Amino acid sequence: QMLDGSQVQVGDVAIGLASQGVHSNGFSLVRKIVQESQATTVSFGDGEQENERVGADESGQISSHDSWDTCPEQLGGQSLGEVLLTPTQIYVKPVLEARHAGIDIHG
Repeated sequence: QMLDGSQVQVGDVAIGLASQGVHSNGFSLVRKIVQESQATTVSFGDGEQENERVGADESGQISSHDSWDTCPEQLGGQSLGEVLLTPTQIYVKPVLEARHAGIDIHG
C-alpha cells in the first residue's frame, strides 16, 4: 500500500525519524553551496548553526583540495567529502515494523 498523504487529517500525530547523510534531493543545494562559496552550514545538536568556510586559511581563501580533505571538529572529524558520501538513512524498515506492530500509518 502506497503512503501518499491523502488520508492525513487534522489531529493526526506526526513522527520524525532521525536522519544522517544528505538525501538525494539535497545534493542540488550542496553542489550549489560548494561551487559558489565552498562554505558549509554546520548544525549542532542544540539547534544552533554556524556558517564556516571549511579548509579556509587566515585570509579566508580556500582551495578545492583543502575543502574536501580538511577534517574540522564541527563535522565530527570527517572531511566534507566523507560527510557528503555518508549513506542516507532509508525509512522502509522502521515504517514496515511499525505497520506490522499494528500502528496505523497513513501519511
